[in-house]
Amino acid sequence: MSKFDNLSTTFPNEKTPFQIDVIGSITKKVYRGEFTSKIGNVGTQVSVAKHQAFLAGSDSSNLSTEILNIIHMISYLKYHLISAPNWWNNADFGFSLKDYNVIKEVYEKVMENEEKWLKEVVGDDTKE
Repeated sequence: MSKFDNLSTTFPNEKTPFQIDVIGSITKKVYRGEFTSKIGNVGTQVSVAKHQAFLAGSDSSNLSTEILNIIHMISYLKYHLISAPNWWNNADFGFSLKDYNVIKEVYEKVMENEEKWLKEVVGDDTKE
């Protein structure tokens, strides 16, 4: 039996709210608020890739891994967050924040939501 035999024909909600409450590692400012993320589709993936390419420029080979990771996270969040606190929106989707750990925290929450959604759709491979 294939793991795809038990796939549901209906999908769980693709929009998930979450909250963060984190202290910026550089500014020591408290960042808190409610976000809502969505499960992306092919168009979302293309938009993320185009935004990454735009931010990285024509020669990304000179960029550090850390910078490439930041570019990926910011691009991903730009197209997967459907609501966010004003401080996030005013910070250009995290781009103008000084605290990398805040961007990382938001990104990790979105990834957790996507993993939970995928397990609901496909099932948990760790049970085999």
